[in-house]
Amino acid sequence: MAVTPADVSDARGAYRVLGQALARYPSVRIVIADSAYDREGLLEWLLLEWWVGLDCVGREEGRGFVVLPRRWLVERSFAWLLRCRRLSRCYDVLCEVEEAWLWMAGARWLMRRIARNLS
Repeated sequence: MAVTPADVSDARGAYRVLGQALARYPSVRIVIADSAYDREGLLEWLLLEWWVGLDCVGREEGRGFVVLPRRWLVERSFAWLLRCRRLSRCYDVLCEVEEAWLWMAGARWLMRRIARNLS
């Protein structure tokens, strides 16, 4: 998990985030992303450096609201994390502090899920 400053675009910040994730999980073969990541040479970088494909889920023009395939996975994960009220606003100056809060929120969610399965 990595947090980037707000002045870094999502497509540029993806290099740092994906670099850390792919170094930790080398079995990943495809990355599913929003259509905003389909620029700045991200696909070429993923193929050359990591041998990983990029599947950009885009919206069809002129159709109104449509549920996009696999996009709900990301939205659901953000919803779970934002149940921690501390993450609903960014109070922190350092990205490392925000990243630590994300880890704690994920650990909290995981512990509750384990406890629910044990009872």
